[in-house]
Amino acid sequence: MSVPFQPQPSGAARARLLVIGYGNTLFGDDGLGQLIAQHVADWAVPGVLALARHELTPELAYDIAASDEVIFVDAALHTDGVVFVPVPAAPPEREGLDHALTPAALLALARTAFGRAPRFAWQLLVPARDFTLGNSLSEVARDGLSRALEGIARRV
Repeated sequence: MSVPFQPQPSGAARARLLVIGYGNTLFGDDGLGQLIAQHVADWAVPGVLALARHELTPELAYDIAASDEVIFVDAALHTDGVVFVPVPAAPPEREGLDHALTPAALLALARTAFGRAPRFAWQLLVPARDFTLGNSLSEVARDGLSRALEGIARRV
């Protein structure tokens, strides 16, 4: 008799909220997602797991499957405000399993590999303007960082 796999998050208990911040910290505002995830991790709120990553990879499906809600945080060039966008339940048909994935593809992978995905999934888009080499943030990104943290805090 086989027993179905019951995923657990990286920490000691199932995550009520998973925040995945991603982007390249070497290119100015592009590192916003990681920076926001690091701030959320510093809050040390029980039931909240925050991961800072360079990009979205298949390994994240494990923690996603063990979460009740997930927020994917990324810098966005073409947005003027901090915006929570629902992640579609299924990825576009052409999207395959690759080294770097989209939030929708990761949700689908979690569902396929572990039999579940979070009930609520969001992409948090944070305004960004400067993607040049360097680790300083533009004024727009600094303001977006504060607003994004406020938005996540309301979900905690």
